[in-house]
Amino acid sequence: MSQAELEQDVAFVRRAVEASQRAARVDVVPLIAWGLLTVAASVSSYLTPTLDSAWTWLAVIASAWVYTLWRLSQRPVGAPPQLFAQRVLGTLWLAALGTMTLIGFGGYFAGALPATVIPAIVAGLLGATYLASSALVRMAWVAWLGACWWATSLALFAVAPPLRQLVFAAAMLAWLIAPLTAARVAARRADAG
Repeated sequence: MSQAELEQDVAFVRRAVEASQRAARVDVVPLIAWGLLTVAASVSSYLTPTLDSAWTWLAVIASAWVYTLWRLSQRPVGAPPQLFAQRVLGTLWLAALGTMTLIGFGGYFAGALPATVIPAIVAGLLGATYLASSALVRMAWVAWLGACWWATSLALFAVAPPLRQLVFAAAMLAWLIAPLTAARVAARRADAG
């Protein structure tokens, strides 16, 4: 392969990736569902401490996974193929959710992590996932949300355990549910217009 052919191939791949980045959209409804379930469980656990157990969280997270996997299986037959960035974003978020689930439950049930630090760890992982997502979608506000999650992670390590649930729930509302809902509404308006 000549240098000119190699440069043409590299330019083609670059254009394809950039076009994919501009059009990258993933179904954020499962992420919003994860956030809503987490807020409900966090607030319920704070208000009724007997609900704050590994078994309650196991039921909540299992429900979120069942919904996510069901939603992924609902891709219409004949739908256009996903773009590269869409596949990477979807995989990134599935990997992050899987990692959070493994660390949270594996760490807790193995006795390696106290339950009180799990929200801070999850917040830190969300920060990393948002930052990686921002590189794919090239949206600065997504990177800022990652920074907000990192600040939340640091705050969660400092906040007294009973209040951690409420701070985590507030962060879910502010840094996950609200922005993803707004992005979904904007995308639908753009598609309609």
